[in-house]
Amino acid sequence: MLLKLIKYEVKAAYKYFCAFWILTLLIEFLSLKALNNAYPEDLESAAAFLVLIVFGCTVFSFVGMYIWGILRFHKNLLGDEGYLTHTLPTDTGCLIGAKIITVFIWGVLTMALIIAVLSVLISQMNNSWLSGLDAFLGGGYEIYLYPLILFGIPLAAAENLTMIFACMSAGYSFKTHRKPKSFLIYLAAQYAVQIISRFAGVLSEISTKVIPANFTGDKVYSSDILRSTLFSVMLQLVLTAVMFLITRYFLKNKLNLL
Repeated sequence: MLLKLIKYEVKAAYKYFCAFWILTLLIEFLSLKALNNAYPEDLESAAAFLVLIVFGCTVFSFVGMYIWGILRFHKNLLGDEGYLTHTLPTDTGCLIGAKIITVFIWGVLTMALIIAVLSVLISQMNNSWLSGLDAFLGGGYEIYLYPLILFGIPLAAAENLTMIFACMSAGYSFKTHRKPKSFLIYLAAQYAVQIISRFAGVLSEISTKVIPANFTGDKVYSSDILRSTLFSVMLQLVLTAVMFLITRYFLKNKLNLL
């Protein structure tokens, strides 16, 4: 049943995400064309600007992913469709999991597109700024960096979206002022997660060991990178599981549809 639900969610989402991808490719194509026509003295700043555009398109895609996930969750499970959805012969966890897995799949595909675009950009351009970026991406870090980008960022997005689902579900257990209460619960949850992350030392390890101070000088021990990365992924998986269980509990036992 879970696979059928995932297929249903993918069919509902593919038009939106294909539109994001096409728009992203169009923006980056036009930017690359402008970069090729830039004067040599402006090439450094133009290349840096193009990379910023690539990352801006990434943020744009993930914001769209969040909006789609929140609206879809509200419509199917908390809105008018909730009465029908909760009568389906499947566990509530499958309904939640299908949406989370769909977001993760689209996140991985989006990051694969971004990595491909950056690879083409680096291979096509010849200037010192991009050479430094290429040296960083290909200087022994790729064995950790590429999987971290490809799977770690979508996992973080899925974890945060699951937290939003949990807070919405908790907020909708009240009879009045459910959206403001959901937002307040989300702020409290974010604060709690930040405390947990700092206590675990994940943020400090990533900032000081996974990402070097510059592209040319500092030696980073691979065991430290691997340990910090795995610890961060494990924490995200645990938080996702906890938020998933909280969402399932409220939807199954405390939901108050009007």
